Amino acid sequence: MAMAGIYGYTGLGAGFGGFGMGAPSLGGFGGFGQTGAFSPMQANAQNSPMQMYQMTQILQMLIGALQQLSQGYAQMMGQGAVNRVGQAGGAGNAGNAGNAGNAGNAGNAGNAGNAGNAGNAGNAGGAGGAYGAGGTGGAGGAYGAGGAGGATGGTGGAGGAGTQAPGVSDPGFKAWAADPGSVGSTERTRISDLDDRQRAILHVWGIQAGSSGKNDGGVLFNILNNPQDFKPEEVKFAREAYNYDMQHYGGVTGKGIDQAFFGLYKDMTGEDISQRYNNRPLTFAQGPVDMNNRVTGNNGLSEFDNAIIRLWGHDRLDNGQNDGSIVQFTLENEKSMDSSLVANQRGNLEALLAADEADGGRDGSSLARAFTDSMDRIYLGGPGASVDKTLAESGLNRTTVGSVLDRIKETPFPGIPPGIDITNTANIGKCPFFKGGMGQVKINN
Repeated sequence: MAMAGIYGYTGLGAGFGGFGMGAPSLGGFGGFGQTGAFSPMQANAQNSPMQMYQMTQILQMLIGALQQLSQGYAQMMGQGAVNRVGQAGGAGNAGNAGNAGNAGNAGNAGNAGNAGNAGNAGNAGGAGGAYGAGGTGGAGGAYGAGGAGGATGGTGGAGGAGTQAPGVSDPGFKAWAADPGSVGSTERTRISDLDDRQRAILHVWGIQAGSSGKNDGGVLFNILNNPQDFKPEEVKFAREAYNYDMQHYGGVTGKGIDQAFFGLYKDMTGEDISQRYNNRPLTFAQGPVDMNNRVTGNNGLSEFDNAIIRLWGHDRLDNGQNDGSIVQFTLENEKSMDSSLVANQRGNLEALLAADEADGGRDGSSLARAFTDSMDRIYLGGPGASVDKTLAESGLNRTTVGSVLDRIKETPFPGIPPGIDITNTANIGKCPFFKGGMGQVKINN
């Protein structure tokens, strides 16, 4: 996904490795033909040893020519262990099948991958697999085709996270969430569909909001005073935001962070929130923020606000989409970026998941609405996000959440086998969250 607004093989005619398929003459095979080296035999001459030798040589050359023709035909028909046949098989263009499913450039990247793999005979089989995967259609098919076609690795980037089924985290995110240091920048970009700078903007805004509950830009002092503790792109962005504030306001106000974040938000969601929040009260940072507040929650926001801010900021990272999938991922994985939320606010997260399901399908709508409520509190002093409000907007209340979670357990996300308990509903009644005579969600507001 290209975010905006944030600061050879030419065909059969060319011949297979020099094997000319355009009406070859007999003289094209090792000079075979009538030459001065061999004179025609006389019909009435006695068969001498020399004549027998000449006949033997001619027959051997005929056999050699026929073998070359046979090999050329095998190359053209995709048979035999000829390396370039793999390219012809790849040029069956599984990527184009992906295009039929509107997978966009992922299919085209598949074609490029096939061309790049021309030298590898093993790719003939791989290309066949890609063709089958492409045949499944849709974005998933194109992603599969790219993967099968590609020892290129580039196809994965082209297919990107955008090919994941809605509501399902990219398989590669599990390693990232469990051990961030084990996953490099390229893989993070592929999974999140955000480049290093875009992730830096998202992270800096999240640190500021989670540390202060407002945006006065104090986090810029943390970053610029201790650049060794942050990623290079975060330091670079902090300098730009700092210079913007100083140039326009004569002090650090967080407006530079806002400008970049609002642009990123629009690119991520299609929604322009700048008019809603641009006129927020202007405040000047007095120094660095207390980053420990992201753990303690001592930032003036509610516990649910803090959970929403963290979940929304991580939602894009797990599959390149704002689809609420991070809630399901966090509930089902012991090691995640938000494990502490499950330990302290499991009922709130389950309520959020149920609300998303109840309003027409798990697409992140409940998380998006709650995040708007939290931003209203950060920028405009509004009441903030509320579990009760989030449930009510989906037609639920505390007593009806359990039945929705039971339904989710029976009909999980695509790709999750039925019976896998992603919401811990097997323990409903054993803990004071749902049912078992309790009848209400444990809400930690």
